[in-house]
Amino acid sequence: MANPKSLIPFFLMLTILAAFLLCSTSASTDPADSDDEAEAEAAAAQFVKKTIDSHSIVIFSKSYCPYCRRAKGVFKELEQKPHVVELDERGIIALMLCPLFATGFSC
Repeated sequence: MANPKSLIPFFLMLTILAAFLLCSTSASTDPADSDDEAEAEAAAAQFVKKTIDSHSIVIFSKSYCPYCRRAKGVFKELEQKPHVVELDERGIIALMLCPLFATGFSC
């Protein structure tokens, strides 16, 4: 059986993923917006990759999301200091519209 401490990263990732799913917004379905959305998603993907590569723990959060606050609280309880990107405060709309693209799921 796996050591319970070795499962912490897995459960933290699930918590963070659940936070994004529960607090995400709907993307526009207007075809005229598709080029702008594609550019925004490409820029967001580059930002996500650079941020993840630069930090050992990253939380992409929304300041008002209770699930995101809980995920941040779990890291605090573990005495870990994640790099937190508050999406709503930074205006990173593409990340707010498609929270799963960094994990390989399409929008």
